[in-house]
Amino acid sequence: MQQRSRKLLSRLALAAPALLGALLWSLWFTAPSWAEATAAAPAAGVAPSLQAQRQVLPNGLVVLVAQKRKLPILRAQLLLRVGAAHEPEIQAGLVNLLAALLDKGAGERSAAEIAETIEFLGGSLSVDASAFTLEVELEVLSKDSTPGFELLRDVVRRATFAPAEVERARAAILSELARRAENPNQVAADAFRELLYGEHPLHRPVEGYERTVAKLTREDVVAFYDRFVRPGHGILVIVSDLPAERMLALARAAFDSWERGAAAVPEVPAAAAPRGLRVRVVDREVNQSYVQLGHLGVPRASPDYNAARAMNYILGGSGFSSRLYETVREQHGLAYSVHSYFQPQGRGPGRFEVGLQTKIASTSQALDEVFRELERMRQAPVSADELKATQEYYRGSLPRLTERYGQVAELLLTQEYHGLPAEFWRHDIDAIERLTAADIQRAAKQYLHPRDLVVSIATKRAELKLTTPALQGAEMLPGDGAAR
Repeated sequence: MQQRSRKLLSRLALAAPALLGALLWSLWFTAPSWAEATAAAPAAGVAPSLQAQRQVLPNGLVVLVAQKRKLPILRAQLLLRVGAAHEPEIQAGLVNLLAALLDKGAGERSAAEIAETIEFLGGSLSVDASAFTLEVELEVLSKDSTPGFELLRDVVRRATFAPAEVERARAAILSELARRAENPNQVAADAFRELLYGEHPLHRPVEGYERTVAKLTREDVVAFYDRFVRPGHGILVIVSDLPAERMLALARAAFDSWERGAAAVPEVPAAAAPRGLRVRVVDREVNQSYVQLGHLGVPRASPDYNAARAMNYILGGSGFSSRLYETVREQHGLAYSVHSYFQPQGRGPGRFEVGLQTKIASTSQALDEVFRELERMRQAPVSADELKATQEYYRGSLPRLTERYGQVAELLLTQEYHGLPAEFWRHDIDAIERLTAADIQRAAKQYLHPRDLVVSIATKRAELKLTTPALQGAEMLPGDGAAR
């Protein structure tokens, strides 16, 4: 699901989050492997049909399998509907620590033996946590599906959490948190999230805080694992050239005896939308301003989702051809990079964000242009050329959505997680094809709120003169607000 593109985002965010926002959230796919790229591709505008089979095991685990004959590969992704938003505030970072440990010892295998096994199989194994999910991904050759699934079973069901591995993982996370604190892009992003969500669980970074991670114990990890890493919270997707019944048999052999567990995942309350304008400036020894602004977004399952993302494609999601890029960077030369995107989170509205980097002296002018473009999108219909280019982009993206085995797995997870119709991506393209300029404007009026948003700026505060007319009357909040 789109929200779960966080894997690539989180790993690369320290390098260039502003550019990544435009690239990762406006595109639905990543570059294929050499083998997949050189295999025969479907004709432009046509995507192969995916006949996925769905089965629910007696313990509640939902299993979806889809046959893809392109290559002799098996891809399995197990998603659990539990994440950082479900952990206690005083244990922020717990699920992330758990994710770092699942493949560091399981069953009779040590961390080194797990790594050696997956290397011997010529495959890949990864674990990742987000605000609402914990996910394990496996990819092996089809001929190695049995040992591959045995490894997946052990990592999910028989993790050992060796004390030495807990300490190693903790040290690595603390080092990452220290690096985040030195990266102005990340500082602005953290301050934005804290400002937007306040006391809501989503204000926390998935990685937690140095003070909370330092206090987490092995017992904390094991207790959460025993309680919530259970099949009743899970979705397993398998994509392979193997017959569907063979894939279902692999799933049953690995997970049929997995005990359901009785604990329900805690409910996460709805986040409150910001009212009025709120600004926080985070003081850093830098020579430019790193800006993020925005508000709550639109749920992935909303009927308005396609209109909202098509609108955003024109506004700031289409890279060099977007309105924000053309105005803020090309016409006025005010920003090194500028983008906007809707970032779904779980089943809630997620966030709408605009991000930019600019000289300290031009921060106010750049913000003026951003607010002007937000209002222009709300007040006037987009041009026929803009609408046509948007529809052509999404139509052209359709065949690429199912090129990779991992892409197919992501689509099926999105479908199940959000309760979307079968092959929803085809319906999405059809919906975008039917959009009119009036539909785009309606989406802008409903989902862009330039008078009710938050702004975070990481910059050298002493040199910043914030005279933006659009921010007149805004509440200026003291302090960094990037950590608690």
